[in-house]
Amino acid sequence: MASWMVVVVVVSDDPVFLDAFAQQARKGRLLVWATRLIVVSRRAPPNFHPIHQTLALTNSLLLLVDDAAGVARAAGWVVLPYQRPGVAPLRIASWAAEGNLSLHRPLFWDKFSKLSGEAELVVAMERNHRHAMTEEPDPTAPDGVRVQFKGFMITLLDYLAQGVNFS
Repeated sequence: MASWMVVVVVVSDDPVFLDAFAQQARKGRLLVWATRLIVVSRRAPPNFHPIHQTLALTNSLLLLVDDAAGVARAAGWVVLPYQRPGVAPLRIASWAAEGNLSLHRPLFWDKFSKLSGEAELVVAMERNHRHAMTEEPDPTAPDGVRVQFKGFMITLLDYLAQGVNFS
């Protein structure tokens, strides 16, 4: 039985190149979940948005190398799914030239298995005759009113909430 794993390594300090690569990789569907992407750079791109989106939606690792003052160090970062561009990536590993490797998580783990607590998820649902909304007084609820919904879409959202771990 043959097994294939593709690892794409992109090494660049040029933010324009990193942005162009990120956009083309998404548009051309170059990166599928089985592909592991490692982006190596000496600095994070100043405009992190295009590469942020690619790193968030793929099995990727951002490796930032720091060779200031003649001492080689590196840190591995992962952008969590659906994480806003302004939020810093999650540091999962660090390494120093003295041989100290510290792994806080596996380098490539299934970050989509459950959404982390850092993700903010908003679910919108249209209001129509198939969904019923009721308001009941409840002193423990915000504004003293508990809003409840009934209908097939609520059942579907409950299954999604259980499977993806949101409430």
